[in-house]
Amino acid sequence: MTRLILHFGTHKTGTTAIQGVLASKRSMLSSRGICYPESWKFFGGNAKQNSANAHAHISTALARNEPSDIRRLREFSEHLQKEAQTHHTIVLSAEAFNRRVFSVPGQSGELAGREAFLDRVRDYFSNFETEVAIVYRRPDQYAESMYSESIANSQSVLSFDGFLKRSEVRFNYGFQLKSLEERFPTLVAKFDDLKDDLVNQFLLQLSLDVSFPKEDEIRRTSISKAGTLWLRRSKRENREMEKREKNLRWLFALQSANASVFGTQNKTSFWSNSRKRDEHIRTSLEGFTRLTFDMPSQAAPRLCSWDDNQHFIAENAYKAWLEKDAQRISRRLAAQMLPFVDPDGGPIEAGVS
Repeated sequence: MTRLILHFGTHKTGTTAIQGVLASKRSMLSSRGICYPESWKFFGGNAKQNSANAHAHISTALARNEPSDIRRLREFSEHLQKEAQTHHTIVLSAEAFNRRVFSVPGQSGELAGREAFLDRVRDYFSNFETEVAIVYRRPDQYAESMYSESIANSQSVLSFDGFLKRSEVRFNYGFQLKSLEERFPTLVAKFDDLKDDLVNQFLLQLSLDVSFPKEDEIRRTSISKAGTLWLRRSKRENREMEKREKNLRWLFALQSANASVFGTQNKTSFWSNSRKRDEHIRTSLEGFTRLTFDMPSQAAPRLCSWDDNQHFIAENAYKAWLEKDAQRISRRLAAQMLPFVDPDGGPIEAGVS
């Protein structure tokens, strides 16, 4: 039976970089008996979009379960069966597998929805020797990184404390891992152990005998903490902000030329104090025994703040940037480049990425 590896992320553990390399090396991987499917062909999408490198479409369809999803899932399953005839291993990767829920009549709550979703994943891939690979960060670092991601990549305007409360299940490492282990053989790894040579170390963990030049790996740029607070305030002041405008602001905050606007040379934190940070780590790791994380050896950096004067300066800088870089911005939009894709560059001609 063909081995099928489900890479569950998590978010902010280099998943985008891993997906980018595997997608760009599909032909080479296939020649070595490893299939990294193009699921977007079955679920809709664009090969040039960054999302085409991942398999989030599958998790969305399993969670939503509408008639069109059922049809597409069936067609993709048939495709996987064909690929299994010529490959010994299939790899699917999407952070969304680690957060989706499925609503079951008569059941309520995120915990039940999470369990139901994982049951659907297990059943869908039951024709394979399915296993899960998941990479973890220390909970306090994961929380800060995910908060910035939620502000930049969604409509959320929650405070950091509000985000933590809303995401309690996500940060319950013990429950998350137990739910996986009850259904799949589960390989766990620590981001800090992989990050120096991320893709190759990840493949080594999976016992896949392939490697790639380190320069093939393109890390996703993250928005600074001050940039996060600027974007949050901008969205709160304009509740009808369109996705295009949000993404332009996200791009502005990512560009290194604008770092001085956000004072990114000074280390700050979303944690109001060390006690709250350390308590979050301990609570998240209750019942989680597969990995050990050292507690922080230093006090939390000062709390990141964002005042009216900082906001005024950033808004003026943003408006000036829109005018100064109008042509390059227009070319990026035409090429459908996401903000975190080469934020300091972009296409020379429209349509080129």
